[in-house]
Amino acid sequence: MDAAQAKIQTGEAIIGYTFNDKHLLWQAIQTSGVGAVPKNTRLAVFGETALTKMLCSRWFELNLSKGDWTTIRNVAQNSHLTRVGFEHGLNACVLLNGGTGAVSGKTMASTVEAILGAVELDGGSEALMEVATRLDLVHPMLISVTSSLSFPPLNETIHTNNWVTSRALPLAILPSSTHGSFSTICYRVFARRLRKVRVLE
Repeated sequence: MDAAQAKIQTGEAIIGYTFNDKHLLWQAIQTSGVGAVPKNTRLAVFGETALTKMLCSRWFELNLSKGDWTTIRNVAQNSHLTRVGFEHGLNACVLLNGGTGAVSGKTMASTVEAILGAVELDGGSEALMEVATRLDLVHPMLISVTSSLSFPPLNETIHTNNWVTSRALPLAILPSSTHGSFSTICYRVFARRLRKVRVLE
C-alpha cells in the first residue's frame, strides 16, 4: 500500500464513510496540490457552504427559533472545525507543503470543510449528515429520534425522569444527561407542537 492509499483509508476510517470516488478525498486532504491534483481550497468553500445549508435546512424543518440558529451555526465556526479535526485525528491524513512541520489550526479547519465537501459530492446530503454527526458538527438540537412510546395527552404534565417522546416527532438528543438540560430542550421541542404540554424539572 502506498502513502496515498494509506492516507485515504485512514481518512475513511475516521469519518466512517467509504468514497466511491477516492480522488475526491485525495483532493480534500491536499494543502498544496500535487501534480494534477489541486489543493483543497475550492472543496473547502463547497464544504463550508454544504454544511451551513444542511444545518439551516434542518433548523428550518424543526421550526426552531432564530436565536436557536445563532447557537446552532456556531458548530461551523473555524475554531470548532479545528477542534473536532484534531480530536478525531484528521491531522494524520493532511498532506502538507514540503517545508511544513505541523498542521495549523487554519489548515485543519479548511481540511475538515474540504472533506465535508467531498462527502457531499460523493454521497449526497444524507452522507454529509452522517459524517457531520460523527464528527460532532451537528448541534444536539438538530438530532432527532423516534420512539414507539405513546404520546402524552394534552395538558398532561411530563416528568423528566421518564423518557417521553412523540410519534415520529423530533426530540433532541443532548450532550448532557442532566435533567435540567433535558427538560429545557424537551420543552423547546414540544412547545412548538403541543403548546399546552409543560415540563417539570
